[in-house]
Amino acid sequence: MNQDDVGARIFAIVAKTFGVDAAAVDVATTTDDVDGWDSLAHATLLIRIEKHFNIDLGPEGSGAQDLGALIALVRCRRDDGPRESRAGS
Repeated sequence: MNQDDVGARIFAIVAKTFGVDAAAVDVATTTDDVDGWDSLAHATLLIRIEKHFNIDLGPEGSGAQDLGALIALVRCRRDDGPRESRAGS
């Protein structure tokens, strides 16, 4: 999966989670831009992203200010390898 695919897949997960068109979100999209994106919905989104990519976003996922930051974090975590290989580190 190339880097552009990561963003597209995250946009698709956001679209499914919040019932919006994937074309309506981009790297600058924040929680204020999407109806219903509260702290509980953010946790749900993070879990879906973690499961999809088989990664652990850690506390940094909760602090992502926009989708661009979330995409960058996913790319970084994917480069670190699957969560099983980091267990106990």
